[in-house]
Amino acid sequence: MAFAYLNGVIPANTTITCCAQMNAEAGKIKRFTPDNVRSVKKLSNYSLHEADILQVINLSRQLGECPEKIIFFGIQPESLQPGQNLTKTLCGKIDAYTSEIRKELG
Repeated sequence: MAFAYLNGVIPANTTITCCAQMNAEAGKIKRFTPDNVRSVKKLSNYSLHEADILQVINLSRQLGECPEKIIFFGIQPESLQPGQNLTKTLCGKIDAYTSEIRKELG
């Protein structure tokens, strides 16, 4: 499965929001497409369940299942320590993030 079908329909647009190490100020949000970035993720290849989202998108394109438009919103985290709650910096920007993403969705 590359991109799952939703009741047999491929969505025309997909937006993915996640933390992204961009060497930017904590809380900074940036919009980009799969063609704007390259993956540096190293896969262990010990599990069929591990994945690299850019590889998934490439496979999806090859299978003809890929949404026409994929937009990423990366948010620079303050820390990637396990078990940490959402930081005050990020909590204080939730409304701004939501507004920016809604503009993209139309």
